[in-house]
Amino acid sequence: MSRYLALLLLLLLALPACTERSAGPQSLQMADAAFARGEYLEAERLYESYLQAHLEDSGRWRAWTRLLIVSRTIRKSSPRSIQLLEAMHLEFIDEKEKLWEILNDLGEEYRRQGELEKAAAVYQKALDTPGRQPEEYVRARLLLFEIQRRSGHFDVARAVLVEGLDMEMAPEDRAAMLLKLSTMSIYAGELEDAKARLEEIVALGRGESETGIMAVFYLADLAEQSGETERARALFTSILHLHPNPAAVQARLNNLETPPGVPPPG
Repeated sequence: MSRYLALLLLLLLALPACTERSAGPQSLQMADAAFARGEYLEAERLYESYLQAHLEDSGRWRAWTRLLIVSRTIRKSSPRSIQLLEAMHLEFIDEKEKLWEILNDLGEEYRRQGELEKAAAVYQKALDTPGRQPEEYVRARLLLFEIQRRSGHFDVARAVLVEGLDMEMAPEDRAAMLLKLSTMSIYAGELEDAKARLEEIVALGRGESETGIMAVFYLADLAEQSGETERARALFTSILHLHPNPAAVQARLNNLETPPGVPPPG
C-alpha cells in the first residue's frame, strides 16, 4: 500500500512528458544512460515515467535517489526535494537502512526551509530508528537539540541532550554534548551544574581538543567570577598556547594581575 501512496505523490510532481509508459528494466536503463551522459532533465523524465509504470521493480530505490540528486543539484529546489523525500518515506518506511537515510535528508531539507517543527519531528523519528551506530544517533541528537534551542524550547532542548548522555558513545561525542549542556547552564545561571559538566569534559581526557580548550576557558571564567583567582590563573595559563585566540586568553590573565580599581594596561 505504501508504494501506491508514494505513487500518488509522484503524480503531483510529474512533468507533462511523463505520461508515457515504457518497459521496466529498459526504461530504467535508458534513464541511467541519460543520467550518465549528464542529460539530467531527460533522466528525470525517464525516472519518473519508470516509477509510475513499475510499482514493484527492484530498481525503484535507485530511481528515487537519482531524482533527488537532480532536484538538489540541478534544480536546486528544496520544496521539490521535500516532496520526493516524503514519497520515499512512504514507500520505504519498513526498510530501516533506507529509512535512516531518508529521514536525515528530509530533516535537513526542512531545516533549510525553516520548517523547524517538521524538522524536529523527523529527527525524533530518526532517533527512534533502531540499529544505527552511536555516532549517527549523536549527530541526529545534536541537530534536534539545535532545532529546539532555535525554536526557543530550551527545556526540551536540554532534555534531548540529557537523555543522550545515557547512550554509549565516543569520548569526543560525549564532550560535545556536555559542552552544549554546560553553556545552557551558564546562561541559565546554574553555575554549579555547568562547572560539573565542564570538569567531566576535562576528565574525559579532552583537555587539548577544541571542546576541551573551551571547557577549560569556561572553567577559568567561572573560577574568576567566584573569586578563585589562583585557580583561574592556572586554568587560563594552561590553554594560553592552545586557544585559537591566545590574545584573548592573555587579556584575561592581564586582568587577573590588575589590582581592583586600576584599569588594565593597553
